[in-house]
Amino acid sequence: MVVLKGIELKGVYSKIIDLINKDSKIQYYYENIFSQKRRIIYYDEYLILKELIKRSNNNKIAVLDNNLYINYYPLISEINNEILEILINNDIEEKEVEYCEKRMLNKDIGIYTTVFSSVIKINNQYYCIYNDDIDEYTSVEEIQEDCFKLYNQNISDFEKSSNKNYKIFEITEEIDYLTFLQKSKSIEENIYLDISWNKEIVEQKIKLLNTIYGLRFEIY
Repeated sequence: MVVLKGIELKGVYSKIIDLINKDSKIQYYYENIFSQKRRIIYYDEYLILKELIKRSNNNKIAVLDNNLYINYYPLISEINNEILEILINNDIEEKEVEYCEKRMLNKDIGIYTTVFSSVIKINNQYYCIYNDDIDEYTSVEEIQEDCFKLYNQNISDFEKSSNKNYKIFEITEEIDYLTFLQKSKSIEENIYLDISWNKEIVEQKIKLLNTIYGLRFEIY
C-alpha cells in the first residue's frame, strides 16, 4: 500500500470526516477502501487505520513524503469547517468546549487531535503537523514501513544573476516558508531570501526547490 504525505492525487479522496464520533465506522471505512481496490491512501488515513492495517495482509507500507515541507504539510482531507476553526485555535478553552458540547462536536474533534498536533491557515490553505507519535497512545505494533522522498535529494547550487530586480522574502518562521512555497511557482523575478529561522534546513529545501523549478536565488 502507498501512503501519500503532503501530496494530493487527482481521483484519490480522504473522507476522514465520515469517521466522526463513531469508532465502529473505522472498520467500515477500512473495508470500503479495499472493496474499491484502492491501494493509495493519505497520511491521516494511515494514522487512523494503523491498528487495522497491522492485523491485515496489507501491512507493507511505502510512505511517499513531499520533502519540500518541513513540519507543516498541506491538509488535504475534507474536514468540517467548524472543526477546522477549533483545531486552528490549538487551545480549546472553556467557551470552545461548551461550544463543542452544544453542537455535539466534543467527540468529533477527538479523532482529529489524535492525528493532527497542529493546524494553521495561510491564504485559505490549511496546513497540519501530523502526530507521528500516535503509536504511543495505541496498541499498534510494528508495520513494515519504507519511506521515500518525492523529490530527488541531489540538489544544485544557486545560480545568481547580475540583475538586481529581486522579489524579497523574509523567512523568520515556518509560516513565512509556507507562504513562499505558495508563491514560488508564479514568481518571475530573481528571489532575495533573508532567512533567520532554521537556516540550514530552509536552505536545503530552497535548493531543492531551485532544482525543481530553476528559480534564481540569493540568500542572506
